[in-house]
Amino acid sequence: MTLTIDRSRTAVLGLHWMNDVIKPTGAFGAFFGPQVEKHGVIPHTAKVFDTARAAKIPVIYTRVVFTSGYSDLITNVPLLAAVKQMNCLVNGTPGAEIIPELEPQPGDLVVDHCRISGFYGSNLKTLIVNHKISTLVFTGVASNLTVESTLRDAVDEGYRVILLKDCCTAASDEIHEGVIRNLELLSEIATADEFIQAIR
Repeated sequence: MTLTIDRSRTAVLGLHWMNDVIKPTGAFGAFFGPQVEKHGVIPHTAKVFDTARAAKIPVIYTRVVFTSGYSDLITNVPLLAAVKQMNCLVNGTPGAEIIPELEPQPGDLVVDHCRISGFYGSNLKTLIVNHKISTLVFTGVASNLTVESTLRDAVDEGYRVILLKDCCTAASDEIHEGVIRNLELLSEIATADEFIQAIR
């Protein structure tokens, strides 16, 4: 099936493209960085962002960040407990910044939150509503964490969702492929090139 896009009603999401999540020196870099490198996920995503900007499609980033001292961190799951143990993702530190390769450009939007889903406790929905968006295109790390969680919330909010399978990854191929299979009934699965072709 050919992918069709209404550019005036679409936004591209970049979830957790952060130094602490992806870079080798980042707290979670050893988990996610090798797969990002192996599959060329950053170059694929950079092409998507650049093409979206040229087509006047909003690019919205999400960052999971916490205050120094972690007063806003709820450690009810192992992943979030690890954040405090590793002293990472603190707002204002280099680890909490977007990676240089995908650095936000003028006109891009950045949403901060402190849970797994980008919708929870943030102004993401407000930005989407204000821009009259009905289709969300997903990129980010990790597939089985913020991407899946935010995508499921988007589905429940009533949005059309498109997952670019080569613009996201997880800690292993098996996990990532499992997520893709799991989300086939909730989203349209496409590639970076298919999306780019659709908006050109």
